[in-house]
Amino acid sequence: MAYILEHAALGFCKWDILGLIVLAAAIAVFVLQNHKLKKKQKELEEKLSGIYADDTFKMNDQS
Repeated sequence: MAYILEHAALGFCKWDILGLIVLAAAIAVFVLQNHKLKKKQKELEEKLSGIYADDTFKMNDQS
């Protein structure tokens, strides 16, 4: 079976499997970091909107 996989036209070797594992791990880390950053960004935006909620500019019509 190993001979067939290594010598087939569309076969792969053991290094390809290792490469796929590393690629899958890198993609998983990227997705997790992206999720954490978006969550943190949302929290910071909510915090900023809370801080600036009372600082709205009101125009006086005194021309």
